[in-house]
Amino acid sequence: MQREAIAARLPSVAVMFFLNGALLGAWVPHIPEMQQRLGLGEGALGVALLMVPLGSVGSMPVGAWIIRTFGSRRSTVIGFLTFATGLSLALLSASYVGLAAALALFGLGNGLMDLGMNAQGVDVEHARPRPIMSMLHGMYSIGNFAGAMLAGALLTVGLQPEVNGVAAAVGALLIGLPFAARLLKKGERAEPQTAGEGRRDNHRDDESRAGHGGENAGAPPIVVRHVAGFVAVLCIVAFFNLMGESAMNDWSTVYMRSVLDTPAAIAATAYGAFAFAMAIGRFSGDRVIAATSRRFVLACGLALAAIGVATAMLASGAAPAIVGFALAGLGLANGIPILFGAAGRLRGLREGSAMATVMAVAYGGGLVGPPTIGFIAEAIGLQTTLVGVAAVLLVAAIVSTPTPVR
Repeated sequence: MQREAIAARLPSVAVMFFLNGALLGAWVPHIPEMQQRLGLGEGALGVALLMVPLGSVGSMPVGAWIIRTFGSRRSTVIGFLTFATGLSLALLSASYVGLAAALALFGLGNGLMDLGMNAQGVDVEHARPRPIMSMLHGMYSIGNFAGAMLAGALLTVGLQPEVNGVAAAVGALLIGLPFAARLLKKGERAEPQTAGEGRRDNHRDDESRAGHGGENAGAPPIVVRHVAGFVAVLCIVAFFNLMGESAMNDWSTVYMRSVLDTPAAIAATAYGAFAFAMAIGRFSGDRVIAATSRRFVLACGLALAAIGVATAMLASGAAPAIVGFALAGLGLANGIPILFGAAGRLRGLREGSAMATVMAVAYGGGLVGPPTIGFIAEAIGLQTTLVGVAAVLLVAAIVSTPTPVR
């Protein structure tokens, strides 16, 4: 297929990333409303919320099969429809069992859509002269923010969750389905460029391929001798990267309140600084990658995140702690786009298998990280536990350096 025709699909893929973030963001402000409506305690609510990541992890083998059989567009569209339906059913739920089941469907749809749209992003990036994956994940971050703000505004003016859920799902589908129809079909993939177009010969060994910034353009497939070992390294780094993100999402404001004893508004600023810095990092990441290499950005980003978390933990006041959380967001911003993209470009496994494996393990990090931190914090304290997270991120940075992620 013509490279120009594939490259032109970028707006459609970007809209899918935006809407994926928006649907997830639209759910978050309704959590307290659903807790109050169903009379749930924190434990029961936590179990219900656990259905979302469990559904996402469980969707990975299904999504890999759909991609191999029908292509990534089918996975994206099926996931999109399921995701939107799950949101509506969750906000329409009148029982605890109904809510848990709807959230499992919500997570299943999120995982299928996430896997499909990332595979689409890899194929479109392959046809373009510059990296795009970080920008696409930046669109997810913007959508997440927009969905949460809009849902919060609708709740403020008095609209009920049931109305909001149906409106969000229908609105997302009306916007997204015309763009989904223009996603790449199975078999629509750019042929590798010639050496004169800036490509390297795919038969060169992995050592000669690794770490050259000039090879970033167009993101050619990754060919390595030991595919399983490379996937294992990607899984390890992705697990700790998403665990770090989840730790900051769930524990940054708690740390500010319980350890530094800051007011609620100041504590919220810590997460706001983390999220804002992550969005900035993602929208600037592709340019930095084009000037250096993906491996450089991945390793340095994880090291910066470790420094940021350590800075926040060792800070004696709110201001330096907020700076530390911002550094953590900036450092973690491009890890997941790079890792998912590398898995999607890997040759040597069945189509979709490597990405599905890496994404499932990454979701596992986001799933087990926050509660594990909570259990450990009860024994040794939150501050010491989060210092341990900084150490884990530093180890992930070291592990990522010898990989042929380009």
